Amino acid sequence: MTARAAARRVRDGAAHPRDLMAASLARAAEHADLNAFVGLDPEPALAGAAAVGGGALDGVPFVVKDCIATRDHPLTGGTPSLAAYRPGVDAGAVARLRAAGATVLGTTNVHELSFGITGNNAHTGPTRNPSDRARVAGGSSSGTAAAVAAGVVAFGLAADTGGSARIPASFCGVVGFRPTTGRYPADGLLALSTTRDTVGVIGATVDDVAVVDEVLAGEVPPPVRGGVAGLRLGVPRALAEPVDPEVAAVVGAALERLEAAGAQLVALDLHELVELDERAGLPIVLYETERIWRRLAREILDTTLEDFAGTIASDDVRDVFSLVVSEDRVPPAAYQEAMTAVRPALQDAYRRALAGVDALAFPTVPVLAPLIGEDRTTRMGDATVPTFATCIRNTSPASVAGVPSLSLPAGRSRSGLPVGLSLEGAAGADATLLGLAAAVEAVLAEGAA
Repeated sequence: MTARAAARRVRDGAAHPRDLMAASLARAAEHADLNAFVGLDPEPALAGAAAVGGGALDGVPFVVKDCIATRDHPLTGGTPSLAAYRPGVDAGAVARLRAAGATVLGTTNVHELSFGITGNNAHTGPTRNPSDRARVAGGSSSGTAAAVAAGVVAFGLAADTGGSARIPASFCGVVGFRPTTGRYPADGLLALSTTRDTVGVIGATVDDVAVVDEVLAGEVPPPVRGGVAGLRLGVPRALAEPVDPEVAAVVGAALERLEAAGAQLVALDLHELVELDERAGLPIVLYETERIWRRLAREILDTTLEDFAGTIASDDVRDVFSLVVSEDRVPPAAYQEAMTAVRPALQDAYRRALAGVDALAFPTVPVLAPLIGEDRTTRMGDATVPTFATCIRNTSPASVAGVPSLSLPAGRSRSGLPVGLSLEGAAGADATLLGLAAAVEAVLAEGAA
């Protein structure tokens, strides 16, 4: 049942919020082996499900990534030093959803400090993929994606710096949405980058994401397209190649179904998207992470960033923070070049690419979900490739440019693993992108039936 349909049943008196919450709690217990939750307390969850006020999400349970503040749970970022940190207030995005009648079920596991794409956290343990417990759920919003994919909730909040809402959505077979940067409230977030970070949404369907977007952005969406006939989809070669052969087969079949339904596929080069992202993405994050976490370490823990970095449990994240505080950290001149020259060039490249098409379409992630433990390298067909750089290759450019980007299920590999299809649109055209994504989803669902 979609979030919108569940809220309608509550308003019609056919269901009670406590019943919806109790069902979600039961499903969470049934799927406890996924390790999707770090904060799950039935009492406040059931208490919060008592009131109905005529909102768009009346009585609907949702989950919150453990880098977004809630008044009911600690805000730990999945790191040991923050285990007891309780802000005691809701982040702006959480507050808006509560005002619309939604209720917080709990907080979800996260790649430590949101700085990774596997969800393999040495402190809280790895989140497991509902389709294959031996594989990662993706990161950094791993627990939210796993909870949605397991049917615990219809939607949850994620956060996305370079792909953290879309990568786990792709690996888990659900919908992940990164809005235009600045579209949603940004307060109450344990951030990495003021330029690239945004709250995101992971949902079971595009409509689940769309109703949350309506609440968080306060924008009435345009009518959903009647189909994909006439839809022009740009397929960037730079983001479609190279990919794992199984990913290529699934996405290729999905694009063929869309073309058969009337969509027009437009081949594009767009190597500049990848090239400009490689020049700007990492310098922006590393430079801004140092400043954000130097302040947070002082304000929350009364310590230095250097001492805080030494408490990080996960090797990959500790290595990143060691670089952030080292003599080799990003110099101001490199950051300024990334912000004033390279990033604007990337944004202009997106504007030109989208001038002749309705959206870009390509594999969300070039590989299938890695096995748990494949933190450094994973497989792309017969080749061994770096895990982080490969998984984030296709999702990072949109986050640097600040344009909306969505991953929806394209199908499954021969071994039954989900594969995501990414759709990207123009900055500010979020509702339009969600509308065309719903039309694409309908065609792909028919093909999978």
